[in-house]
Amino acid sequence: MCGETTWRAARNRAGKKKNLDETGLEILGCRHTVAQAAVNMFQGEIYSYAHYLQKHVLTKNNTLFLWYDVVCQYWPWLIKHDPVLAGQTKPGLSVMHAKAHSWTCQVFY
Repeated sequence: MCGETTWRAARNRAGKKKNLDETGLEILGCRHTVAQAAVNMFQGEIYSYAHYLQKHVLTKNNTLFLWYDVVCQYWPWLIKHDPVLAGQTKPGLSVMHAKAHSWTCQVFY
């Protein structure tokens, strides 16, 4: 667990919501705050949405870094499920999100 609480975004569990067609939107943006791509979430925030964006958008643009609010949870999952893709990109945790993470997570990512 990273941070002082259990983060829902870092659970990676499909959680279908009753009577909802979509549960959110995952947006891939650049450091200039311009949206590059997006996917509709249907099962909560699971890692496969970020994986899809990383694999099909970031690799085509030769992006070197992936900044993600739950990268400390996502990156070990990525190494296990797609080690080739993990080797093409370096993980990063934004300063804003880092304040809610443990010190070890802040230093490592």
